[in-house]
Amino acid sequence: MKLRIAIPLAGLACAVTAAPASADPNTKVDLFDESGTRVGFVNYSQSPSGDLRLVAAIKGADAGSSYAFSIACGADEDNEHAGDCPALELGTVATNGQGNGNSGAVHISVEALREVFGAGTSTVHIELGKQPGGGCLTAGGIALDVPSTFPLPEG
Repeated sequence: MKLRIAIPLAGLACAVTAAPASADPNTKVDLFDESGTRVGFVNYSQSPSGDLRLVAAIKGADAGSSYAFSIACGADEDNEHAGDCPALELGTVATNGQGNGNSGAVHISVEALREVFGAGTSTVHIELGKQPGGGCLTAGGIALDVPSTFPLPEG
């Protein structure tokens, strides 16, 4: 999958529903549709150098649909993705006849995270925007620690 930096357009924003989580090894956060129904999960982990690994699993969503998969900055005060909020496009996820789909493992380098979100701790969320026609699946409250430089080896 190619990674692309994108600034989402106003009106295509998704509401973010989830409790805060941190990027510990193999952390799982629930994925919700716009009604608040759980429709899968996102599993993620962050390496000591800051690289991020994501897997999105959609369960029982709209059958035969395609979703644009992205990671974006945190929600605004109305718990919605702000129109000028930067995002990193990760590809697409398709669902089968039962509404199930999986992104496979997506690796995002610390350099790409730093370019989009800057160095430091950032709260981000995952968006899967249905194409065409709209609708959105989200997993939110993911705290990332993006180092400003690579750590020096000890010794």
